[in-house]
Amino acid sequence: ASSLSSYFLIISYSREPLGQTGDGHFSPVAAYHEESDMVLIMDTARFKYPPHWVPLPLLVKAMQKADKQTGQPRGYMKLRRASGDGSPSSSVLFVMTLRKDFDESALRDIRRFFASVKAEKIRKEDESVGTVACATCSNDGLELSAYVSCFFSAVPSELLNAVSTVVHEFRVDPDDFDNVRPKYQETVSELLTDIRVLPVFPHVEVAAQKQEHRLGSILKAKHGLELLTVLLLASPVEDLSSDCGSRVDRVMRESEEGASEIVRNEIKALRNQLWTVFRPRTTE
Repeated sequence: ASSLSSYFLIISYSREPLGQTGDGHFSPVAAYHEESDMVLIMDTARFKYPPHWVPLPLLVKAMQKADKQTGQPRGYMKLRRASGDGSPSSSVLFVMTLRKDFDESALRDIRRFFASVKAEKIRKEDESVGTVACATCSNDGLELSAYVSCFFSAVPSELLNAVSTVVHEFRVDPDDFDNVRPKYQETVSELLTDIRVLPVFPHVEVAAQKQEHRLGSILKAKHGLELLTVLLLASPVEDLSSDCGSRVDRVMRESEEGASEIVRNEIKALRNQLWTVFRPRTTE
């Protein structure tokens, strides 16, 4: 049974092969009976279908049926409860949230952004382009500030709108945060403190002032600057601008590698979420 595992299995399938009304649907799997090769589906629409057993081969067929909108087969997801303790698989505070107005156009824009950055990086390497001195970056040694400002001016607004905090998403009033369990408060406090001492954090503050018109909604939220810092480091972008060159690549890597464990894990957790959804597709 799946209860013996720390993971939860969520299946995306078509009801039609199962002889049920409707088509696309999501439900969790509760158990697998090896002798009968049957799967127990805990149908989320219990008013229509109570929990029921389905032959595994039939369920596979239902997951393989193409979705009418995407033309792609369905499948399954492995999920597990976030511990909220800063472990590598768990976000303490910052999460990705796709809201109701997020559509296919927004998804394509973000994927193209990451794809174009990657393609540009490969092109430069193929052409053996070395470190390029940028007049803007070189003034007073502001390479990193220029890069951060460049990132927040170029990143799609849809991506900025796709990140938030657990406190916001669970509708916890910041003034009532003291009522949240003490251990979590301590973990959040440690995370925020460690983010603020990162070498890149002051550059995010400077960039935020310059890009206030684009970042206003995030900056108004509690912990907005810290969120932007984690988003910057978590975004799967190797290099945004040849003008800033490999010097910024090095500093950005050092910012992450030199961070505390709880910050590194927060970055990795958000990066995994971003890359799972926004990984560039070859067809886009």
